[in-house]
Amino acid sequence: MDRGLLAYLYDALQVTESSSVKKKLNQKKVLKLHPCLAPIKVALDMGRGPAQDLRQVCQGLFAELVENGISVWPGYLETMQTSAEQLCTKYDEMGILFILFISEATLENGLIQLRNRDTTIREVMHISKAKNFLTKYIAAAKNL
Repeated sequence: MDRGLLAYLYDALQVTESSSVKKKLNQKKVLKLHPCLAPIKVALDMGRGPAQDLRQVCQGLFAELVENGISVWPGYLETMQTSAEQLCTKYDEMGILFILFISEATLENGLIQLRNRDTTIREVMHISKAKNFLTKYIAAAKNL
């Protein structure tokens, strides 16, 4: 059992070479676990803006997602400010499927950014559609 798990994790870890702006080679690590086997499906984080208001939105969305059986990493509780790129790298290494970024725009018009680990595409969607999108994606992954 231990060797099987180790082989699965080794297979899921993908290391790619990427060059940065300063022509420095970096290794990017992504833990690409199957969506059904990833223990945490979504990371919830917030950008710049009124911290108290953003935190309340994050708490409400966190409760809604957990209530619907979606496991969520509460990144918005961390007090140290990090860039969006650093957050993406951190959550990719953790094997988290999606990152939801709550920002000042969310307070103004309800739009959030959703980033997919596998495609690295960032989509903008209304906060009310996030739960249904994630539920459908995870359900569809069970049929793979």
